[in-house]
This record gives sequence, structure tokens and C-alpha cells, in this order.
Amino acid sequence: MNSFIFSLDYFTINCEGIFKECIGFKYISNGQTRIFKYNISVLKDDKLFCTILHTPLSKILNTKLIQIKFENYLLYSSDFFYIKNSFCKLHDFKQVSLSRVDFAFDFVKFENNFSGQELWELLTNNKIRYKGKVTISSLFKYNSEKNKNSVSYFRFGNHNSNVYIILYDKTKEMNEVKYKEYIMERWKMNNIDVKNNNVWRLELSLNTNDFEINDNGNKFKINANNLNSFEVVQYVGLCLLTKYFRFCYNDNKNITRCRELVLLPKYINTTIKKIPSEKTSCRMDKYFIKRLVSEEPYIKELGFEITDIINNLKDKYLIKL
Repeated sequence: MNSFIFSLDYFTINCEGIFKECIGFKYISNGQTRIFKYNISVLKDDKLFCTILHTPLSKILNTKLIQIKFENYLLYSSDFFYIKNSFCKLHDFKQVSLSRVDFAFDFVKFENNFSGQELWELLTNNKIRYKGKVTISSLFKYNSEKNKNSVSYFRFGNHNSNVYIILYDKTKEMNEVKYKEYIMERWKMNNIDVKNNNVWRLELSLNTNDFEINDNGNKFKINANNLNSFEVVQYVGLCLLTKYFRFCYNDNKNITRCRELVLLPKYINTTIKKIPSEKTSCRMDKYFIKRLVSEEPYIKELGFEITDIINNLKDKYLIKL
């Protein structure tokens, strides 16, 4: 069985509260963003700790909405969830929802000893098929020594997807883009031969809270409060990958009859479904309600009852954390 090393690689949460400065941290203002009036870099011991965005510019958003993005090196600490919860408690921030979480799995070979390069060759030669409806793209270049194209990056879906997956050569990225000593040390601690092998990373970005895992009848909703330990996060990450990173051999026109290609450790009895959220709405819903709000002065002539309905719609769908 091949080794898969789990890590968190991106963690941003939405909170509710009023921004204040606390002892032990340094706060530097970076102006504003497209969505928030204030963009604050938070330093601890002169090292960037997190970034806080607060005071939404749009009146549609909750005025107490605060978004926190924790720095990458913190996510590789065994105390990360204690650090996150302590920081939010100190600032009186109520953790409300996930904005984005990236689950990362580092490995040299898949379960069946395929490398990332071999998987790409099978896929481009139509030997295997991806079991999903998303767009697949890749980055590769010609290798004159091997007389073939070498791939270094796959993408499944896009940044607008609820679940977005990339598979890439992490060793190559660390050598050419940004070297991170704490990641290298993690590989060595898990007995990966980094001198003789390139380490690949399978990374899944989750951009929604609207998923529920059903494990033999035990239901688990993915949200900011439930992702409270590395064991839970690793379990959720593997469940999501086994659902959204699936391949089969191209041996039948009907994809449901094709033999499955096993690449990852699998939770056989686990199913995942997308569930409706009380504060989730589609773009057209929001557009329609905004129009109602803009016409509110004229609609008032119809009576107070319709005004109450509009206010309820605003609270339920537009003021989204």
C-alpha cells in the first residue's frame, strides 16, 4: 500500500463579529478589496499570522461579516485548530461558515503504482475515462530526453465549482516557484525518498458548506464547527476525493459498466450528497430579490404584509455569511 500524506493547505472561514485589535498581535492596514472596506494583515512575533477582511462594501452583506485567511505554515502545525479557535475567541469572532478549504494528499505513486505522468498518458490516449462532467485541462511540455510530453499539472473543474481538484508535481513547484521547508520536513518525517522521487499532490478545494456525508447511516454535515481536528478533516477530504476523483477503464461505451480504476484508499460505505442550505441561493434568486428591494418604496403601497415578506427574503438569502 502506497503512502498518502494528508495536509491542510488553505483555510478561510467566515465569522460574525466586530473587528478589534488585541494584545499580542500587530495589525497593518492594506487598504480595501473589491468586497471589503478593510484588509488587515495580522502579525504575531513579526511574522504574518493571518489576513482579516471586514466591513463589507455591499449593503446586501451582513455588516458584521468578517473573513479570516490563516497563513499556510500554520496549517501544517499539529495545533492549528487550537490556534484558530483561540484566535477567534480572543477577538470575539463567531465562526459561521467555511469560505474555502483545501485538502492536500501528497504521494509518489497511486494505489495501483501509477504515477501522475502515467495517469495523464492513459487519459490522453483514451485508455481510461474520468467519471465526471467537469472540464479537464493540463500543463505539459516536450521532454527531449524521454522523447515524449511530460505533464506537471492537471485541473478538474474550475474555481467557480463547489469542488475543484488539481493534481500536480509538488516537487517541481517547490523547486521552481516557492520552496517551503516545513513541507519538505513533513515528507521526510513520513519516510518519502525525496532525493530519488518527485512527490505529487492531489489537492481538493471545497468552496461550500452544502455537503453531507452519510457513513452507514451516520450523517455528518461539513461546516466550520464540525471541521475541528485533523482526523475529521482528513476523513472528509478522502470522502470527497473518492466521490469526485474517479476513473474507469475505457472498456465499454456505457461508462456505468466500465471497470473502475482504483487510485486512492476508499471508504466503500460512504456516500456524499449536496444539501440545501438556509442561506444559499442561486444568482437569479438574488437578482430577483434585489429588484424587489429596489422597488420597495412603491410596493409599500400594497401594505405592510408584502414589506415584511421582502425583509424576510433579504434576511434569508441575501445576507449570506
